Amino acid sequence: METFGRGPRRGQRPAPNENQRKKDSVARSQLNPSANLQTQRNTESVDGWQTFAGHRAQVMSLLLKLAGDASDPVPRRICLLGAGNCNDIDLPQLIHHFAEVHLVDLDRDALIAGTRTQGVAESEQIKLHVGMDLSGIVEQLGQWHTTPPRPGDYPAVVANARSATIPIAGPFYVVASLCTISQLIDAVLIASGQPTQESITLALAVRDRHLELMEQLTQPGGHLVLITDVTSSATVPDLNVIPVEQLPVKLIEMINTRNFFTGLNPFALLARYRQDPEWESRAESAELSAPWIWNLGPRQYIVCALTVRKPVH
Repeated sequence: METFGRGPRRGQRPAPNENQRKKDSVARSQLNPSANLQTQRNTESVDGWQTFAGHRAQVMSLLLKLAGDASDPVPRRICLLGAGNCNDIDLPQLIHHFAEVHLVDLDRDALIAGTRTQGVAESEQIKLHVGMDLSGIVEQLGQWHTTPPRPGDYPAVVANARSATIPIAGPFYVVASLCTISQLIDAVLIASGQPTQESITLALAVRDRHLELMEQLTQPGGHLVLITDVTSSATVPDLNVIPVEQLPVKLIEMINTRNFFTGLNPFALLARYRQDPEWESRAESAELSAPWIWNLGPRQYIVCALTVRKPVH
């Protein structure tokens, strides 16, 4: 099972004063090594716009299927968790189809630069929510980088993760998580050091709370879309040469050999919404997309999306 070894994740085309942005981001993030994980990924991927093209097309296809028009009598709003530098999404298209586009991330500079790059920074339809800790425990994780956790440290942090909140006024017709959950889990496992039962329990608590937050932000009859990478070419070296039509079979093979990121077996997540009594009542429908490849240059990821429609009542 692969749990480590992430390469740069999100990127952006260079924006004005990019060098200064890098320096500022590094200076701030040094205060918390865990927060630095996300900031560093954003900063290191500054030329990622073109690299993200194929992945962005897949993400936008999913989101636009759920969109109406910004001028609809009942305006639809969308909330994007972990938007980063916004290279996963086409913001001009989104503001054409949604009355409001809410972008959520820990990295303030990445969100600002991403909206500027796509020419929508002045749009009243774009709403930024910066400095948002989606795990609820980034401060505790940062401390573990200097003082490794002991088994007795975990219960309180697990409790904090399970009660995490983000101050965003919903509800939204669409709430999408943009390959964010794998980064939140990564942060837990890296801060914890060697994987232990305690660290896995914490990682799964972060995952489950992330799904719960998405549900809470979604209006009745709306949709939550969990887009996640499942594994990478670090353990599946031939990902970049597998034909698209063979990816579903390859994904099943990887799951059967437990070659997937901790807690991110997409079939298990789908089964929770279809078969688990507690979770089934929270979904009118749940569907898993066909997988696709996210090419990040030196590393490729296999990605899929779980789309859940929230019950109307």
